[in-house]
Amino acid sequence: MARQNPWRSQRLIYRAIEPEDDALLVSIQEDAESWLNAVPFLATPRSKAQAMEARTDYFEKCMLAVVVCLPAPASAQQIPNAPVDDKINKPIPIGVVGLSSLEPRRQQQRHSDLGIQLLRAYQGKGYGSEAIRWTLRWGFKYGNLHRIGIEAFEWNEGAYG
Repeated sequence: MARQNPWRSQRLIYRAIEPEDDALLVSIQEDAESWLNAVPFLATPRSKAQAMEARTDYFEKCMLAVVVCLPAPASAQQIPNAPVDDKINKPIPIGVVGLSSLEPRRQQQRHSDLGIQLLRAYQGKGYGSEAIRWTLRWGFKYGNLHRIGIEAFEWNEGAYG
């Protein structure tokens, strides 16, 4: 039996957040409605510099933080012996998902909270649900967690509807 790639789910690829993803993070935070649905603090307009700081926050405050990607378009993958064009052959980033770090005084509880943000164009297509299932599996199997929580505002119908 072939081993399943732990960085993939049925339709999605998960990879580390890189400096090249700053534009994705800015795009996510520039979408006011999505931003208001996701932040658990006083939501204010974000500057590009603040949005790019999010990458640092993911590294410092999350036990898992990954970019959610669609595979490269099939046409780019199916051309035999074609020169590789990295811009065409790269997976398409559509959002981020992560698990919060365990606070030092609460590590014995092995609990984390899940957060997810997808670009609006990719919402309502089941990608968020798939990414959440992948993150739960990662958290329990690889993160050795006992409990994972997720919260949503009552007006965020996409999160619970």
